[in-house]
Amino acid sequence: QNKLSTEEIIANCKFFSIAGSDTVSNALALVIYYLAKYEEIQDKLRDEIDNEVNNNNNIFNHIKFSK
Repeated sequence: QNKLSTEEIIANCKFFSIAGSDTVSNALALVIYYLAKYEEIQDKLRDEIDNEVNNNNNIFNHIKFSK
């Protein structure tokens, strides 16, 4: 039998959850670092975001938020 026990499944879920959040937080920290270091890139990104929002392409119009 190659089945995982309930305990093993729970342990794997916890591991993937922690590993995933660590990876995402490291990536976000790196992005923030480079945006702070290279202001011209930060300005370009801000302009692109503003352009999308001002052209009514706001993705938040399509998301239903829970109350």
